[in-house]
Amino acid sequence: MGKIDENGNLRVTYAYYDWMSVDPLKNAECSECVYLPVCGGGCGVVSYNETGTYHAKGCFKVKGTIEKQVLKYVEEITKANIDPLNYCDCKGGCGKE
Repeated sequence: MGKIDENGNLRVTYAYYDWMSVDPLKNAECSECVYLPVCGGGCGVVSYNETGTYHAKGCFKVKGTIEKQVLKYVEEITKANIDPLNYCDCKGGCGKE
C-alpha cells in the first residue's frame, strides 16, 4: 500500500489508490447482496487474494454472523423482558431511559 521514507513521510503506491477506489455498488454480487450495508463490500485482502483484484467481492465472516448476533440480541431482550421498541440505554435524555 505504501512505504515510509527516510523523512517519515508516507509514500503511497498504486495499490493504495486502487484499494481506496473500490465501489461495491459497481460489483453485481455486492450490489444485490442484503449484507452490503453491513460489510461495505467485504475485506479487500480476501478479495485480492481470491481474485487478484480489490474490485471483486471480499466476503469474510459476515454471512451467518449477522443472523447469530440478531438471534443473541432477541434472546437477551426476551430473557430480560425488555420491550425493544420502548427501550434505550443511551442515558442521553431521549425520554426512553
